[in-house]
Parts: sequence; C-alpha cells; structure tokens
Amino acid sequence: MRTALTIAGSDSGGGAGIQADLKTFAALGVYGTSAVTALTAQNTVAVTGVHVVPPAFIVAQIDAVVTDLGCDAVKTGMLGTAANVEAVAAAILRHRLPNPVVDPVMVAKSGDHLLAADAVDAMRRALVPVARLVTPNVPEAEVLSGMTIRSLEDAVAAARAIRAMGARAVIVKGGHLDRADIVDVLVDGDRVVQISGPRIPGVHTHGTGCTFAAAAAARLALGDDVEAAARAAQAYVREAMRTGVPLGSGHRPLDHQWVSRTASAPAASRYTLGLPVMPLATAISSAPLSVEAAIRAVEGPGSGAVATFVGLVRDHNVGRQVLWLDYEAYAPLAEKALGIIASEAETRWTGARVAIHHRTGRMEIGEASVVIAVATPHRADAFSACRYAIERIKQIVPIWKHEHFEGGEVWIEGATADATDEAAREAALKIACG
Repeated sequence: MRTALTIAGSDSGGGAGIQADLKTFAALGVYGTSAVTALTAQNTVAVTGVHVVPPAFIVAQIDAVVTDLGCDAVKTGMLGTAANVEAVAAAILRHRLPNPVVDPVMVAKSGDHLLAADAVDAMRRALVPVARLVTPNVPEAEVLSGMTIRSLEDAVAAARAIRAMGARAVIVKGGHLDRADIVDVLVDGDRVVQISGPRIPGVHTHGTGCTFAAAAAARLALGDDVEAAARAAQAYVREAMRTGVPLGSGHRPLDHQWVSRTASAPAASRYTLGLPVMPLATAISSAPLSVEAAIRAVEGPGSGAVATFVGLVRDHNVGRQVLWLDYEAYAPLAEKALGIIASEAETRWTGARVAIHHRTGRMEIGEASVVIAVATPHRADAFSACRYAIERIKQIVPIWKHEHFEGGEVWIEGATADATDEAAREAALKIACG
C-alpha cells in the first residue's frame, strides 16, 4: 500500500492541519503518517492558542515513520518558525523523500497568523527548492513572490517567480480571485495549465488549502503526474465543500468522506484511453479478445468511469505473422502475473475493478495482444489505474506507447514492441513468484 506523510500542525477542531490531511489520505486510498509541528487550540471561529513543537522532535517523528513505514509522498503544512522550516527541508533531503508537496501555510481561515515573519525567507530559501509542487493561494503567492495578483496573468507570473526559487512545479489556487469560476494556474516546467471548475458558494471552507495539498500528495503517491494530481485535488475539494459538514458557527469543515459514499460518485459515463474498438483476432484458446468483453467484466453499480487500453502487435513489415512467445508454455504464467497486476491496481485505487485480457502465439500485425479495462467511481482514478496497469504489463508484454492530448482528453496508442521470450518470461516469473 502507498503511504503519504503529512508534516503539519494539529487542528483541535479537526477541519484543517494533520486531521484534514489524514482524512484525505484515507479517503483517497493512501496510508497516512504524520509528524506534528504545532498544537493549536482552534475551532471554526478562531485560533486561541499555539504551541510550536521544537525542530528536533519534528525530525524525530519524521525519522521514525519513514524508516519503518516508508513514504511515497510528503505534504508540508503549518511549520510555525524558520527553524522548523529549515529542519523539515533538511529531513526531506536527507531521507530523499519523494513527491514533496509544499502548502505554504501562513494564515488560518479565521485570519490568525500561523507562520513567523522571519520564516517566509526560510521557506523561499530552504523548502520551496525541494518541492515537487508548491500550492499557495493568492495571498500566499503574493508573499512568496513579492507580487500583486489580480488576474490570471498575474498568477502565472507569480507561479513562475516561485518556481524560479527551485520548485519543479507551482499551482496558484484561484479561490481568492474575483471571478465567477475557480481557475487554478499550474506552471510545470515550461507548461502553463489552467484548471477550471465551478465556484461552490457557502461557508464550508475550513481546511480547503490543507485538503487540496493533501489530495495532490495522495495522487502523486499513487502515481499521477502533477497535472493529473492537481485536477484530482481540485475536484476532491470542490465536492468536499459542496457536501460540507454542518458543524460550527464560523468557517465550517469540509466533508472529507464524500468519496466513500457511492451516491456522491459522478454519474456513470465511459472515458476511453486507447484506440477505437476494432475487429480483434481470437486467441489460441478460442476466447475472443475484445474491448467490449473487458468492459463487461468490470462495469457494474458505482463503476462511474471506464478506461480501456488496446495493445497491438506492431512491426515494420505490415501483413506478416509474428510469433509472440510460446502460448502453451507461457500462458499460465502470464495469467498469474496479470492477475497479480490487476489485484495491485484494485488495491491502490478504492473501488476499482480491473480486467486484463491477454493472448500470445501466432498473430497478424495489427491484432491485439492485450486489452485492459478499468472501472472506478471517479474518472481521474480510471485514467491513473489504467496507466499503472500499462506500465506494469509492459514488463511481460512490452507495449510501445505514444501519448498526446486532444480536446483535454488523454489518449494512448499502444503496441507490443520487440522483446525476447526469455526477458518476458523472467519478468513474469518475478511478478508471479515474487
């Protein structure tokens, strides 16, 4: 199981900080660990007290969890002091923690300050440079960049300025901009991506920043790229605000557990990764290898979205036959390995159902060697789980792939590539037998 570490303050009201982070990790299917940086006495109205944890004890917590439980992503939140910022940055580097997501928490939703003034420079100098993704809101981006942000163009400029401090990617969240909708601006390398969504009115806003960063970290831990993680985080927060928990008299908490209720899942619809459905040859076992059959194996109540993939036999000499492994000898081993890969995907993505159909033997160029179908309650998970299965299957049924974007959708064209029977068998044995 994937793990994510939150290094943040405790919110006694349960709506933000490590409490929000751990709820988010659990909701998205990641095991959460924590290193507490501060204790706060707070509710939905105000922060009435703060007790900052010394740097040495924060580091001790980080050391304890990552050396035993592992870490596939780390999210930082409230750190409080410059000494804590520097200690956390050093620990991330020392342990080589993957996928650091930095939420530069400075002010609580109630308006109370949570970061010492001298810690901002430490954040720019020590923490931002180690980040895979920095997730400031507009006020935080203004402080970090020293710029005024009034438009999307300003947000892009600020994100680029923060990225120039060393971060690999920066997303300036658009909730504070005067717009009818929400537009988050992501700068990832040379790419600028605008991620739009409807604005959710109401008072359920406590912990939105913490939750966004935690959701992005969880998605990175599960294998998403930054853009996919940011899109999933925005969608998760939006629904958590919409379904909010009716508690408190101030900025009320989000409903982090909405994802576990099937009734809240998006309406069923099919999203296809791959090539159009085409006539496929029959496997030597006489069982048809088709996208439709794979989809039927995974669709059901709550399936939400279905992603599919077709891997084709490809060669320079179109029309000739190719012998792809010895069917009788290889099929049972391949089936066991593919079953394990399907189980892995179903474990990593909550509610996922995965079907992987495979054939070997003598095939015509352009015929299918593998078909994958993945059904999940949520569209982003269907894409991610399908990609995960593709990457694992490439070890035993090498797949050539090319990705491109068209109309906002991600398509993957795939085909088997040249590989030796011996290498494929060896990889399948490793998966099947550990």
